[in-house]
Amino acid sequence: MIRIKYILTIVFTISICFEANAQFAERIASGRPGNANGAFSVGKGVYQVQFGQNFISTNNDLSDSYKGNFPSNRTFSGPDVMFRIGLKETVELRLGGVYSISEEVKFDQGGQNQSFSGFSNLLLGIRSTLFMQKGILPATAIQFTTDFGGGDDYDKKLPDAAFRVNFSNRIGEKLNLNWNFISRWIPDNADIAGFYIFSFSYPLTNDLSMTAEAFGNIDETTKLNTGVGFSYILGSNLQFDLYGSYGRNEIEKGNVEREIINFNAGVSYRIVNRKEKD
Repeated sequence: MIRIKYILTIVFTISICFEANAQFAERIASGRPGNANGAFSVGKGVYQVQFGQNFISTNNDLSDSYKGNFPSNRTFSGPDVMFRIGLKETVELRLGGVYSISEEVKFDQGGQNQSFSGFSNLLLGIRSTLFMQKGILPATAIQFTTDFGGGDDYDKKLPDAAFRVNFSNRIGEKLNLNWNFISRWIPDNADIAGFYIFSFSYPLTNDLSMTAEAFGNIDETTKLNTGVGFSYILGSNLQFDLYGSYGRNEIEKGNVEREIINFNAGVSYRIVNRKEKD
């Protein structure tokens, strides 16, 4: 816990030292749909909530030696929520959670099936925009998030921590690229995992946009991880979205090949309480 406090202090201090000249977005900019995060904060005086309902199906192709000892199938259904609070024009506080309505884990060849429910993740984080885009140099933000786990079925001895660098490039007048690199520390497993995400978004109309992305785990043999989503903005402060992704990766070489199918739908809403400068 002490280390986490130190890291949060460092991120906030960096945000003061690097004061990007951010510009308030006249329309809502949500972190949905998809896995990628942008490089911008919501802005001072903005309170934003992002809510989604998820369905995830995981199927593992197992070698004979892993059957019965490693899950063959996992299904998850439940909502997630993220609250974003603008502390400064370039800094936001992030509070979130994931609730499992139903999680079923199945084993082959006599393995003991398992069922879980309840809060699976409680999240606390901070994001700071450091630089705006200049030419081909991307807008840049750093983000730190702590996952404290959840209820009895999802209890953690020690919280996980993730450090994320978010880049954003506007390409031409409409195309936008968000690309992220994430390092996650998992103390309970004495493990460090690395992830990458590349996401393109393009407006089909003034209100409807399409997102397409590729992502993966640096430590796994990635065969295919891709997702497609659509978002629709109603007015200035309300957004609806749909998203689906498919992934296939080798996580235990020669023993486990994992297929993941994910569908979710969500809504984002913001309250703007700003005093604009004259």
